[in-house]
Amino acid sequence: MHRALAEAVELFEVGLANCHRSEDRALAERYLAALGPVLAAAVLGKDVLDRLSQVERLFGHSWLIDQVPFEPAFAKWREFRKEYEEFAVRGMTVNERLHAFSLAEDYDRAVAAQDVEAVKSILETVHVDADSIASILAKIRGDA
Repeated sequence: MHRALAEAVELFEVGLANCHRSEDRALAERYLAALGPVLAAAVLGKDVLDRLSQVERLFGHSWLIDQVPFEPAFAKWREFRKEYEEFAVRGMTVNERLHAFSLAEDYDRAVAAQDVEAVKSILETVHVDADSIASILAKIRGDA
């Protein structure tokens, strides 16, 4: 799993080498600076679940002019993030997962509004299995 993160870092370096825009090079260097400590902590066996959203915020609030050189790196990052999140929440209850992802309030609002699509989306985000989601949605709809 940590290999995917290391590969993402390496692919950002490759993208940086192939990038022709100075603005994108500066931003890619910020990405690498943000990913380095996450990689180090993960390799040392520390929990990095809370750090993933910080990296995602950086990615989501910055824009590359030419994203093509960095697409493989982003794909590898998404692979790592999915694998790590699934690993990190494996032994957690649904409530623990909601809190770990800071989605408990959103979930409570969606349940109160009986917004089954929002509830389903939130449960998928915290990696709840399909059978458990179906059971929870049935209770919200009053089927169970």
